[in-house]
Amino acid sequence: MSEKKKERWTKKILNLDNPPIYAILLILLVLPLFFPFNTPVPITPMVKALYDKIESLKPGDVVLLDFSWGYGFKMLHEAGHVAILKHLLSRPGVKIVMVAFFDATSELSWRDVMAQVNIEKNYPDKKYGKDWIWLGYIPGGEPVVLGFADNPWKVAPKDKYGTPIEQYPDFYETVKTGADFALVIEGGGHGGINGHVTGGFLKSYGLKYHCWLAYNMDPSVIAEFYPYYPSIIKSMLNGNAGAAEYERLLNTRGRGSTMVDALSMSHMYAVVLIIFANIIYIYDRYLERKEKAKTATRR
Repeated sequence: MSEKKKERWTKKILNLDNPPIYAILLILLVLPLFFPFNTPVPITPMVKALYDKIESLKPGDVVLLDFSWGYGFKMLHEAGHVAILKHLLSRPGVKIVMVAFFDATSELSWRDVMAQVNIEKNYPDKKYGKDWIWLGYIPGGEPVVLGFADNPWKVAPKDKYGTPIEQYPDFYETVKTGADFALVIEGGGHGGINGHVTGGFLKSYGLKYHCWLAYNMDPSVIAEFYPYYPSIIKSMLNGNAGAAEYERLLNTRGRGSTMVDALSMSHMYAVVLIIFANIIYIYDRYLERKEKAKTATRR
């Protein structure tokens, strides 16, 4: 009885099951959490523009900061908003109106950003009602977004906690229409230019009131907005990559930088696997031809 032919080592590698490959990938994705290696992140003009704008804000300027992303999208938008909010809070005398229009889970998104920023601990001089307010989630889609731009305190006469906006004169007396916001930042980009929030911001704050408009963008739809940049939309953060750029500008390291590190590791791993697999495949074909030639010689 003939001995069973032994499988070539190259074949074993080429037929390797997926679990070990994914296990290595998981390790590489987790490594940046404990051993950050600060992937080089070039600063793009469309991110630098927002940084420069916030740097130029004067005491008394009011900023509209929107949190319109569903909780399931937090990994795309949270890091960018944490960096932006920290920058806004560092500017003396700048007022911030926070609001969400996307869905009810946007309030969870706001809560997680606030937990990381921790205003009470890190910015003790910033007081609620004087330096910032939270209007909560306002349902109604695009009509409400447009109405808020025309008359904010008619659409939102009270804050999230039920206090009339009249009791916050720094906001009530300063902002009458969307044109009074020194800076408007939309938080999600969901649905593209026709999204009920993103489209509403573009039509109202961008096209109607000509505000300085920025987006913390969903990377999957950012291409739809390029025709409006930089004439109408002045700045866009491209998901975690944009967040990492902003963190570099602030000389800090946050989740955006960690996500970019992990993404870079996964991409390098994929490239190495492709190159390695092709080398093994070519060598396996060589060994196969060599074995066939040896067999033919014996015959």
